Amino acid sequence: MTLHRSSKGVFSKLLDNNKRNPGSVSISWPVVLHKKPKPKKNIREGLLNKQGGFNANKGWRKRWVVFDGSKLSYYDSNKSQVSKRIIPVSCINNVEIDVKADNYKFKVFTTLKSRVFVFAAEKRDDCTMWANVLMAAVVDHKSSIKTDQENLPLRPDKEGFIRFANMKEYYVTITGQMLRYYHSLDDYQEESPVHEIDMKLASVKDNESKKLRLQLWVHYGHFDLIFPSEQELQQWRLAMEVAIAEGLADDTVLTKVYENISNQQCADCGAPNPHWASINLGIVVCKNCAGIHRMFDFRVTRIKSLRMDTRIWTPSLIELMVTIGNANANMFWAAKLPSREAIQSNELMDKRRNFISKKYIEKRYADKHPLLNLKPALGEELLKAAKDDNVLDTMRILFSGADIMYRQHNDGPTAFEIVKQSRQRLVMEFLFQNGGDPQSLVENVQDEDRLREDVRLQGFLNKTGPLGKTFERRWCVIEHGTLTYYMSDKTTMVKGSVDRKDMAMISSVDNDRMGYQFELSTTLKDNRTYMFSSDIKDDTAEWMGTIAKLMAPVAVMEHVGMIDIRFAGYAYMKELVNEWHQTFLVFSWRVLNFMNKDLKFDYLDLRKASSIRMQDANMGYQNRGPCFVISSTKWTVYLQANLPRDTEKMYNCLLEAITGSGSTLNDQVLSSDNVPVIVDRCITHVEVHGLMEKGVYRTAGQSSRVQALLDEFRRDALSVSLREYPVAEVANTLKRFLRELDDSVFERINYPAWISAAGCTELSNRLSSYEYYLKKMPSVHFNTLKRIILHLHQVAEHCAVNKMSITNLAACFAPSLMRTLKDQTDLTGDVCSQEIKIIVDLLENKDFFFHADEKERIRACNIEKAQSELRKMEELRQSVHPGKFDVQSWLVPCQILDKDVSVNVEVTETRTAIEAMEKLNEFLSRSQPHLARLGTYVLFESFFNGNLVRPMFPKDIVAKTTKRWMEFDAFVDDDITMSLSLRSMELLQNLDTSYQHQSHSLQAELQYSDSKSKKFKTKTVRFRQCQLAIYNKAKDAEAAHCWKVEDLTFYLGAWPKRSSSSRYYLTFLVNGEKYTKAFGHCLGFSNQEDLYTWAAMLYAVQNPDGLLSWASAFPHGATS
Repeated sequence: MTLHRSSKGVFSKLLDNNKRNPGSVSISWPVVLHKKPKPKKNIREGLLNKQGGFNANKGWRKRWVVFDGSKLSYYDSNKSQVSKRIIPVSCINNVEIDVKADNYKFKVFTTLKSRVFVFAAEKRDDCTMWANVLMAAVVDHKSSIKTDQENLPLRPDKEGFIRFANMKEYYVTITGQMLRYYHSLDDYQEESPVHEIDMKLASVKDNESKKLRLQLWVHYGHFDLIFPSEQELQQWRLAMEVAIAEGLADDTVLTKVYENISNQQCADCGAPNPHWASINLGIVVCKNCAGIHRMFDFRVTRIKSLRMDTRIWTPSLIELMVTIGNANANMFWAAKLPSREAIQSNELMDKRRNFISKKYIEKRYADKHPLLNLKPALGEELLKAAKDDNVLDTMRILFSGADIMYRQHNDGPTAFEIVKQSRQRLVMEFLFQNGGDPQSLVENVQDEDRLREDVRLQGFLNKTGPLGKTFERRWCVIEHGTLTYYMSDKTTMVKGSVDRKDMAMISSVDNDRMGYQFELSTTLKDNRTYMFSSDIKDDTAEWMGTIAKLMAPVAVMEHVGMIDIRFAGYAYMKELVNEWHQTFLVFSWRVLNFMNKDLKFDYLDLRKASSIRMQDANMGYQNRGPCFVISSTKWTVYLQANLPRDTEKMYNCLLEAITGSGSTLNDQVLSSDNVPVIVDRCITHVEVHGLMEKGVYRTAGQSSRVQALLDEFRRDALSVSLREYPVAEVANTLKRFLRELDDSVFERINYPAWISAAGCTELSNRLSSYEYYLKKMPSVHFNTLKRIILHLHQVAEHCAVNKMSITNLAACFAPSLMRTLKDQTDLTGDVCSQEIKIIVDLLENKDFFFHADEKERIRACNIEKAQSELRKMEELRQSVHPGKFDVQSWLVPCQILDKDVSVNVEVTETRTAIEAMEKLNEFLSRSQPHLARLGTYVLFESFFNGNLVRPMFPKDIVAKTTKRWMEFDAFVDDDITMSLSLRSMELLQNLDTSYQHQSHSLQAELQYSDSKSKKFKTKTVRFRQCQLAIYNKAKDAEAAHCWKVEDLTFYLGAWPKRSSSSRYYLTFLVNGEKYTKAFGHCLGFSNQEDLYTWAAMLYAVQNPDGLLSWASAFPHGATS
């Protein structure tokens, strides 16, 4: 319906009629009249224009306007949660529509000093609907007005003017759990606030940077409030906290404290049902008295809510409040109180403050100890009361003036230390709340103590005795940084306790002895280990998490609490080129979290670790015992626990995580490309040895040998050698691995979607669907599928020889990739054909789905070259040593440089440098025994007739080195020679000496020539945090080039065609780079000492076993 100008004034007549006949409204206008119950269309919100100014005489602004049926509110935008004004329906007299041409306005007439609010909508219908909804609510309100007595608003619990941070004063009221602020007292009387806050969603904090300020925090921001005095601040703070408590309404603690009947009345004025407590005095007070207590120094009285501050209410503190209670406390504080000076519950604030000050500060009415003037004697009495475990006597002596830090003969234990040692829980709690812990005097520990107080837990656990024979049920409590256990939850006699400072490591225990077990390693007498268990797995996890959180540094406490823990504790850690430092470790699944030097958690993904090895005791921190080293392609770290037994536990736990494999793709040992090592190794083996093999994925291998190989991969994927396995068995191992997973590469949950997508007849639609589901795949699943698809495509490229077309390969792999043995096997032919269709589509459109990066292109190129090299080596093998070597081995020339002797080294795909040396030593002993007296040699890689040399290390894979030689065909015209060579260990010994006398980061002005130039330029070169960086200028903040050291290969010497005045060079090659113009990058040094310093550091970073690892791995080199 559309309202015209003649409609103006109709709403006014309607109101007049309502006033004349209250309770009976007779209107024939259907848009306004609504039958009860009121429909939801009486609630409305939307964007309107609002005219500013008290008299609606200023500019227009867009406002988000909300009407909830009882009040009209408007905001800056629909995202804002702080209203600009709230207008209750009770304040609205009339609503008029004012439509002129394209201007659709409506006016809201209010009782707020007769102010008229003017709004405008974009459309006529919207304007009409707003006016109708508002006026209908006004009519309903007017018709339901009750008598004046019934309509009186509730009296606020607290009211008054407060200055906000914008320096404007608002009239603020707190009623129940609602806080409202108004532009003026008149607006308050009209009940039209600016904004209102539900206090159950709020919190109150001190403004630490400015005095006499509070911050009221809500989920959408905070309000800064400024007060004229400390007294005003405390009164408002208390009122806000009461409102918050009203909203939260948690009476759990209050009910327990009320078990002492005297606590049901205020300790100071006798008011009923108090719910505030002074936790150091042990009394319960009402909110009015609590406001006075808040004004005093916290060392006199510390006020907390029994309904709101639930985090501070530990079991011991609750028990202390019940034990002392108001009656016992007043037998001391009010023992000499004249009845005429006592105050009542309705006492004025000034008299109340005067009384409480006399009671607790002046101690005018207290029953003081007779020795109060003899401080040393009073201190002795305090120690005696503490030993006797008497809370009330301790309270009387302390509040009579005893020094809580008193020590007998100035060096004995304090009262707190006595009760902590003897495990007297309540006296310890009382002394703790009154500042008796000597640690609280240490600088900067107050925040830590407060956070530690938040760590608490209680419940039953099974626990073994000191001999660890049988489990007994014990009531266990974590509070005040200590784990304490009792015979039951009914007794107060402590059986034992472990302070957090004595906790070394917590770890889970896997055995069938009793329930779900964990053990706590400590530094207590004989480094005792405590064994606990629970019948419920989640309970054990909660206890382990809480104890780990208690042990952890404050900086990482919250993070620790969110981790599912296998073990956690302090340890010493050393990265390859750094010093030992203390850290906090948390191991979960296959991730080792550790606290870095920035006091934040970092992590090592153990799935990508390449090795873990125990080291000698002299390698550990301060020679305190054995340590172990974990290495990957990107990092190397040494670890050692505080106790040797914990180092061994850590090692065994991490060894299992690094070497073992689970039943899902994510739970596998991974390559650097996030592909399971078993997949990567099997595929690489097939690509090198089986691309030309007929029916490579159709030929059945011996089932028992396939299972044996699969089991070997599952035990330790990194140590598997494929030398003894034919290609067919390796190929079948890959397929069986995929089939026996818990979930397929394509994921069971998405299988129907893939099959449905395959049913699309349009190829473009199918590919789009596939692309969508591929993007949803977890990283390991996607990378595994990518590796397999690219591999199968490579196999199919040789189908003329191996007879494995794309369709044949899809038929072989579809069941293994799409499903597992746990999925349905009796599928229809149509479903099976859809599976094959998916794999065919992925293979035929591999470039659309899987973009091969440079690293993968280099790998494919290397495999082709390796195949060519294998064919050449096989020809050489047949001509030189027919039938002698394995078909998967080849020969590489090796020079004994200073003896002018050349021999061939047998190389296989997996043979290490130390293994090659052993073979070479055997050969030399037989064929050239005269070399046995020629001294000590180690293996080097040599280019350009020895102008570039690189020492190899015992665990280097020789084939990886020799296969790379095929990349340097661009330097054939430079007469490049590539060989292995035997050289004296003298160079490594010199480098080792240089390494021992240098710092752990390097920076220098050096000559630098990049991979595209033969000339050198002066650059600033920095080595830091395992990265080598080149800067154009020393002051530059950003490096011109930066590489991770693990991606570089370093050679002593330079390409002969490089021109420089220097005689000392260090050349390096970058993994993945193709060199055509110059052989690698090169650094020029002014002297040999500097060259050795840099080379020693870089080689040491890449080889964690040390520069002289040949000496320990093969004590006599090649010959002896």
